[in-house]
Amino acid sequence: VTVSGNTLRVVDAESRTLTGELELDDGHGDFWYSEQMLLSGDHALVIGYGMVDIARSGVESFADVEMSYVPEGTRLVLVDLSGDPEVVGTRDLDGAFVDARQVASIVNA
Repeated sequence: VTVSGNTLRVVDAESRTLTGELELDDGHGDFWYSEQMLLSGDHALVIGYGMVDIARSGVESFADVEMSYVPEGTRLVLVDLSGDPEVVGTRDLDGAFVDARQVASIVNA
């Protein structure tokens, strides 16, 4: 299982063939970037952050900002891998993601 940008891919290691693919989009047209992925059984937890288009943010001026998107917060996406990859839950959190670790099936972020 790999995740790059906003695309999760499942590859059969033996045959080296793509067996599943899932776009992890935020549903609002904003950008979303994966930062880390943790696996447990038939589930993947993808941790990343969203970016909001400044023009749609409601703020009138970002004169000192050199990019057109600003960080929005941390997003957790739980994906079921038992069949075709499917998002089974999401959680948006305030604040920036720093790091996470997994012990057995428990995640600490």
